[in-house]
Amino acid sequence: MKTSYVRRCPCLEVASINHNLYQGDNRFLGNRYILSLKLEKKVSQEECLGFLVRHYDFLYGNTDISKAAKFYFNKDFENLEKDEFATLALMLENSSLYNPKRRPELIAKRLDKLNY
Repeated sequence: MKTSYVRRCPCLEVASINHNLYQGDNRFLGNRYILSLKLEKKVSQEECLGFLVRHYDFLYGNTDISKAAKFYFNKDFENLEKDEFATLALMLENSSLYNPKRRPELIAKRLDKLNY
């Protein structure tokens, strides 16, 4: 019996940080889930999320949320407005799709939909 198992834990994203292992080859998908389960036993979700925001590719050479805040909004991370912080959170979902330099209208539409 096969069941669909959709996870939104940051540990799964951390497990797939090394894109070279997974590009175009689905046989490593199971390994990603196994690694994320092992990570969840060793570290908390907060630690996984912290690692993710420090190593995620926010495009244009910004592999840290602090660098991304400086690049996209010209502000330190601590000084971001609510909508700017939400934009960076959206970028964690898909940095190319929710790129504020290329698609500000899509971000505005998504933020309106979230009603934050």
